[in-house]
Amino acid sequence: MNILLPLDCANEDEAKLVELDNVKSWAQIKVEDGKLKNITFAEQKEDFSDFSECVVVTNDNEYVWPFMELSMM
Repeated sequence: MNILLPLDCANEDEAKLVELDNVKSWAQIKVEDGKLKNITFAEQKEDFSDFSECVVVTNDNEYVWPFMELSMM
């Protein structure tokens, strides 16, 4: 499973989850068999070669419809 995260920077050690309106960088986390396999960073969410199955947001009020149109959880 590939999980998409909206972040405030591309530094793996310092990046924090942010609201979709404040994204500076995106991370895609690959999880297989319950284990973290890979973390990839990109400036745009469209830059990832693998499709993300879900996106993590900071709260229930985030506008997630564009992700739902792509069949993302």
